[in-house]
This record gives sequence, structure tokens and C-alpha cells, in this order.
Amino acid sequence: KENLKKNITSQYQNGIKQIEKKQLMDVLDSEHKFDLPKGILDEEFQSIWHKLEHAKKDNTLDQDDKNLSDNELKERGKFGPNIDTKIFSLSSDNEIDTKEYKEYLLGPRKEMDRFEYEIRLILSKNLNYNKIMDLFSYTYLYNPTKSRNI
Repeated sequence: KENLKKNITSQYQNGIKQIEKKQLMDVLDSEHKFDLPKGILDEEFQSIWHKLEHAKKDNTLDQDDKNLSDNELKERGKFGPNIDTKIFSLSSDNEIDTKEYKEYLLGPRKEMDRFEYEIRLILSKNLNYNKIMDLFSYTYLYNPTKSRNI
């Protein structure tokens, strides 16, 4: 019983450290622009990716992570989980002009006879909500649906 308590406490403390580390990196990134040594970035990424690979192999990935592609898992490994990133999918028989919304509207990707797009929103105080409202008005006919968080 005592070992279980120590194990849970240790896991909780490690989780808190990871959250604090990400928050610190976010603050440093927003207030100071500098390049980190490539070795530090590579080491951190490899550590996170190793944990994700083991979780995949052991079938212990978080439910949200199970729906992510390997590329999205790698992105999450680089930047940490970000529940504030929302992805919406939409498709059209015709190509959609994306120039005005290129920072949010990704695509097209040709699937069968349709053009597939994604709207990627990173919710933050810097998000231009008026432009987002315009984007959803612009894409309304294509019925954008939320597909996932990353």
C-alpha cells in the first residue's frame, strides 16, 4: 500500500514538473526570442518520443493520443500536449481560395474527387477572433466539423 502511494505521488509530481516545464518554455518563448542549442531540443524530443512509442506498443496511450497520426504525435512530442489547438475538417467538390486565411486554413489535399482542408486554430489571446468568425462564415457552406485536438 505504501509503495502504491509513493508510486502515485511520484507520477503526479513528474506530471506537474512536465506541465511547469512547458509553461516556463511558453513564457520564455513569448517574452524572449533566442535559439536553444539543438542538442537540448533533440534530447528532449527523443525522451518524449520514446515514452510515446512505449505507450503505443503497450496500448497505454491517452484516449486523445490514440486518434493522432504519427506526425501529430511527433508534433505533440516536440511541443507538448496542447488542448488549445483545435482542428476542423471540411471538403469541397471545388478548390477553395485560401489566400485570405492561409494562417488558419490548410490545404487542399486531393482525396478521390474532393478537395480536403483543415482549419487549425490555436486558441490564445493573440487569436484574431473577427478573422476566425469571417473564416467560418466563408467556409460555412462546406460544413466544417471539429475533427480533433492536438
